[in-house]
Amino acid sequence: MAGALALQHGSVVTVSTTMVATEAVLGSLLGVAVGDRPADGLGGLAVAGFVVTVGSALLLARFATPEAVAAAEEPEPALHG
Repeated sequence: MAGALALQHGSVVTVSTTMVATEAVLGSLLGVAVGDRPADGLGGLAVAGFVVTVGSALLLARFATPEAVAAAEEPEPALHG
């Protein structure tokens, strides 16, 4: 429900990024809170996966722009006549 409301007021990229980052952070925190741990020797891999997931979501928010918005923001060429 919150995602649908957010889509009505924000861009798809921003909402998607927020959802991915929130799912990763909350899922990780809840797992740690209930005692879930990576298998012996795989803690670094778990941290790397988390960092890549959240980092990718942030890069998506930073550099991804829907084409319709990008096209609308481009100035029209001046007509010389």
